[in-house]
Amino acid sequence: MSGRIRRLAYFGTDSFSSVVLDRLLNIMPSIIVDVVVPDARVTRSGGKVKERVCEVEQIARYRSLHLHHWSDLKDKGGSDRQCCPYDMGVVVSFGHMLPAPLIKWFPRRCVNAHPSLLPKLRGPSPIQHTILSGQTKTGVTIVELSENKFDAGKVLLQREIQVSPDINFSSLSGDLSYIAADLLVETVHNIDDLLVTGKTQNEEEATFAPKIRPENGYIQLHGASVVDCLRLHRAIGWQVGVWVLYGGRKVKLINMEEGSPDEQPGDLGHIVFNKELKKILLKLKDGSVAIGNLQFANKKSITAVDFNNAFLARKGSVSEFEPIYN
Repeated sequence: MSGRIRRLAYFGTDSFSSVVLDRLLNIMPSIIVDVVVPDARVTRSGGKVKERVCEVEQIARYRSLHLHHWSDLKDKGGSDRQCCPYDMGVVVSFGHMLPAPLIKWFPRRCVNAHPSLLPKLRGPSPIQHTILSGQTKTGVTIVELSENKFDAGKVLLQREIQVSPDINFSSLSGDLSYIAADLLVETVHNIDDLLVTGKTQNEEEATFAPKIRPENGYIQLHGASVVDCLRLHRAIGWQVGVWVLYGGRKVKLINMEEGSPDEQPGDLGHIVFNKELKKILLKLKDGSVAIGNLQFANKKSITAVDFNNAFLARKGSVSEFEPIYN
């Protein structure tokens, strides 16, 4: 089949895929886009039932797009493609594997925009792991959606960018989402040729970016460097937080930056309040990090000044952080 793409089904969930969707709609206003999102998550609190709506669904509602939930489409497919109302499917950070019959249901197949240089960093958290591992380059890869394996299809397009050593998740995600949208536009316009010229990924070069879990935010104080802690903060501080123990209580470290290069007394994990910076300095093996705000579990965030007044300035107070062990 050939000819102009007229209608897409867009599968997405999170902030990354919502930015990609919004930009696609701006660049390709003539193409009809229907949106597919995971089934709504329902939470109960204080006797009230609340439906949690993902970012892509918010965009779809704001733009008055036709909206489907995953349960509406996941069982579609089969040999009869005449009933498919879409030319192709586009998948961006969706989190569900599309069954083979559903992929084949689309006459021009499905593509996936993945924010890494595949086969590097397959999996759900490539942006976070790019920062955590100190990668100097990353990018976006458009692949033909593979059956029964995430992020393993033929590479149709790929664009590389350099990674600043001090970039955080929000900035890198924003940069990559714009690239993803631009590459998807190119893909939609040239899908038939790209499906022919696409290149198989080298499985020997594949690496993985597993899901970020709460324990990934625990600082291992006896081995962590300043760079390690700052990468942790920039990569996943927004998502699961960066945590230590203080007096047996879990505390999240917020607004972290490189501290004083001067030698700080005490053992690893020792903390002092710096009056000039108005921050808590945490001693690490090769220097220190400065912390502007802290938050005990299930409590409100407080400033380093308030933390000092309430704890460090008191006689006999604990003057060190300890690691959290799983």
